[in-house]
Amino acid sequence: MDNPPTLSAEDADVERAEWRARTLRQLVAIGMDMARMLQDQARDLQGTDPDVVGADLSLRFHRISRSIRMSLALDAKLEAGFEARVAERKEAQLTERKALAKEAVSRQVDRDTPDRDLHRERSDRIEREDLEDF
Repeated sequence: MDNPPTLSAEDADVERAEWRARTLRQLVAIGMDMARMLQDQARDLQGTDPDVVGADLSLRFHRISRSIRMSLALDAKLEAGFEARVAERKEAQLTERKALAKEAVSRQVDRDTPDRDLHRERSDRIEREDLEDF
């Protein structure tokens, strides 16, 4: 029996974010459908007692529209969190690549620089360098 492939943390995060976004879009679509149905009901009830019908429709519309706004706000908040996690991962990867590059350069300096003063100077420079190109 084949085991399903395990997802990396990044892929699992992307999959969860996509599922949440799809779910929230569906909730917003349902809410919008409900708001449109309520609008149709209001049109059908024109001419009836506005005090009775108006309060009920107003309360229902308020609840539906609030639900839609909250779903959209949650989507924005989750998207911002996802983008922050992606940026953090990229920064961590860059930091790791820089450390590996510094280590490789340092090893090369150790091998190629017999003079202690020159070795110290080059080693200090490696520590100061930002290595933006890596």
